[in-house]
Amino acid sequence: MTTAGERYRRGRALRAQVPRAAHAVWAPPSGRRPPAAPAALRPAATPLALLCATPAAMAADLARTPVTGLDVQAAGDAHLLNFGAHTADAGPPLFGLTGYDHTHPGPWEWDVKRLAASLAVAALQNGHAEGAARYTARCAATAYREWVRGFAEMSDIDVFTFRQAACGVLDGAPLRRRRPTRPGTARDGLPPLWRLTEACDGARRITDDPPLLDHAGARPPDAFAAALTGYLRTLGEDAAALLGGYRVTDAAREASGGHLVALTGRDEHDPLVLAVRPAGRSALAPHVRPAAFPDPGHRVVAGRRRIQPVPDPFLGWGAGPGGRRHVWCWLRDVPATPDPTRMRLESLAAYGAACAQALARAHALTGDRIALAGYLGSADRFDRAVAAFAVAYAAQNAADHREFRAARLT
Repeated sequence: MTTAGERYRRGRALRAQVPRAAHAVWAPPSGRRPPAAPAALRPAATPLALLCATPAAMAADLARTPVTGLDVQAAGDAHLLNFGAHTADAGPPLFGLTGYDHTHPGPWEWDVKRLAASLAVAALQNGHAEGAARYTARCAATAYREWVRGFAEMSDIDVFTFRQAACGVLDGAPLRRRRPTRPGTARDGLPPLWRLTEACDGARRITDDPPLLDHAGARPPDAFAAALTGYLRTLGEDAAALLGGYRVTDAAREASGGHLVALTGRDEHDPLVLAVRPAGRSALAPHVRPAAFPDPGHRVVAGRRRIQPVPDPFLGWGAGPGGRRHVWCWLRDVPATPDPTRMRLESLAAYGAACAQALARAHALTGDRIALAGYLGSADRFDRAVAAFAVAYAAQNAADHREFRAARLT
């Protein structure tokens, strides 16, 4: 059995193969083309919006950068908007990742660099100078390194049970508005979960909230009821038995292409809402070894179960309407995410550090945290390198954004 000391020395030895300073390098390869942005991205989209909407393009760029070979369960799309607060079963809200569509085994470096680059882009977009952008990225890299080293000193079970409180991360921070503000809605513009459904003829029906949630174009509830059997096989016996007592009573379509499905239990006062969203290919897939699960829904669920901050007993996968693979999950809260475009510099840096802490835990859970701590070390060489990369990639993103705007406006 390899000792902790041997694992640490193994990680430290990797510095000879991949110097920590090497992570600073970004140079676009010959023939690189600007990322193909989704058609739904409007011409007025900001540089940060472009970066967040094109994970596959950045994955292709990151695939040309040095890696140590210490793979983890990577988030795959770890930009700063894919983190937020979650309601826990007991106690205060917890903080962590909220986006898992692209999770895949892969290099830890790619997650850290995507987070750092998104922070640099946000700082520049907010009108700060390059030095400020470098500072925000470096704060995140420092937090990541220090938390990895902290997790390396902890027992396996303590890392597994560690929880990151949202208290302090979101306090006083401006929150993103994902829906139009209406009287009686939550602070971030999202309706409280109990407002998503209403009683109708002894069952629960989803309340329309166009343009982001609407019955127009939605699949009929019977289509989800038919797909429920296969989905239940992917759950634990307890959760499957519980859901067996519910019936599907309504479904509405999200603007993103997924559906919210309302289920009713003992009566109309016993609602349950599931989110059913299509599962596709990870942005990392072309650049890493194939995942152990060829079913894209299974891949997302397996990775999400390993790194999500709050367990979801109803997280599963299966065929959805039309036969496409889907991920099913419990919609018991709507993650609250700060709005970086309205943050002061210190708040942005602190938020980035909290995101980096969440990444460090995910990587410590799913990779060799002791070898990674040995590689990162106690000095700030890695921090400075990642900050330099983030600023360079932010400049690349700015150039991509100019080309995107020119193409959309012509």
